Amino acid sequence: MEEKNIMKQSQYKLKDFSISYANVAKIVWNDKVLYDDTLVYHDPCLSSITTLKAIRVEYMNKTVHNINMEIQNNHEIILTVVGEE
Repeated sequence: MEEKNIMKQSQYKLKDFSISYANVAKIVWNDKVLYDDTLVYHDPCLSSITTLKAIRVEYMNKTVHNINMEIQNNHEIILTVVGEE
């Protein structure tokens, strides 16, 4: 009899986590920087409110396999996510 190794898939979506996006300073998804407001210079492509809103819309329903929330400077959040492509 052949034994099958069945790995339980994550059922969590990004929207399942209570994240205060007003405090998000950086979002990295599968090693790709999506949003970064920690740079010493302003990059409108990486750190605008429009970019952050677009990321929320595009990624909210994607499956999360692993999420790390790092607090920086007492209130800024850095999200590092491994999830659905």
